[in-house]
Amino acid sequence: MNNFHVNSFNHRKRKPAPSKKFKKIVWCALFFLLLQYFYYGFINKAATESKNTATVVINQGDSVKQIAKTLKKENVINSKFLFKVYARLSDKDTTIQSGVFNIPLPQNIPSTLYFLANNVSTEERITIPEGYKITQIDNLLAEKGLISAGEFTNCARNCVIDHPITKYIPNNKGLEGFLFPDTYFISTKNFTNEQLITKMLDNFEAKLPADWESKASRLPETDLYTVINMASIIEREVLSEKDKKLVSGLLWKRYSSGWALGADATLLYEKDNNIITAADLQANSAYNTRKFQGFPPTPISNPGQASIEAALNPTSSRYWFYLTTLDTGEVIYAETNDQHNANKRTYL
Repeated sequence: MNNFHVNSFNHRKRKPAPSKKFKKIVWCALFFLLLQYFYYGFINKAATESKNTATVVINQGDSVKQIAKTLKKENVINSKFLFKVYARLSDKDTTIQSGVFNIPLPQNIPSTLYFLANNVSTEERITIPEGYKITQIDNLLAEKGLISAGEFTNCARNCVIDHPITKYIPNNKGLEGFLFPDTYFISTKNFTNEQLITKMLDNFEAKLPADWESKASRLPETDLYTVINMASIIEREVLSEKDKKLVSGLLWKRYSSGWALGADATLLYEKDNNIITAADLQANSAYNTRKFQGFPPTPISNPGQASIEAALNPTSSRYWFYLTTLDTGEVIYAETNDQHNANKRTYL
């Protein structure tokens, strides 16, 4: 019996193995179904979004990885990985344009790529650095081809702008100091100086501390224009937040004691370079705070938030003098003029 069963088993027919061609067909079918799943389940699926549009900034030279990160952050796409894969496999990664885009929502990955490839940006991102003067902003806009040189300066000094902030600015003083430095999106098709100025004043109003009047009430001068004048000097004199507040306290102390402010930055306001000459120190300019007491006629820059905060929140100290080292920008303080002169010999 045992031999019979063994022999029967050995002679049973086996099923033929699937051919290589059949296996290939099965794998292709599975791969196709997988692609369909990813396409309709993820790539072609719109991201969930409650907003009607998303503002997306694509910088010149941004990689597909960077663009995917931006789009995901704004919830335009569901997956950074699938966006990169689809963009490269479809050869659409090289067609994406730079600029500022207001993308209608919802979008899926193919429609997002189509939008970025076929729509010309009507806005440009422009960054106004902290401490820029009106004339420097003018140069920046002129370099970008948005204005002719001098137009922004003229408007910032002479245009009648209907804005709540202007009530704090004396007549004929212009807007220097109140054009808040920040990044702005501006129209390249119908740009106007008034439009940008209004945006900057809106930003100034939003960033101004809500309790500024309470803080200013403890200062030697309580009006906003003088506070911003002080902030504009601090902005151009020192860099760190700690030094801004220390120098603020030092300058307010000089002012209330009847001293000249003695800030070199005011001497540079009417110059196009950062070189102070012996003639500058003796000049009868109203911006020469080495020679004349009080504040310059206008702010000397457009200060950032840290400098405005410093002007409102000065740090008291025993110091009366300071200088900034030429190599590192470190601020060196002194209590007496003799100490200050010794510091000048050491550091300058």
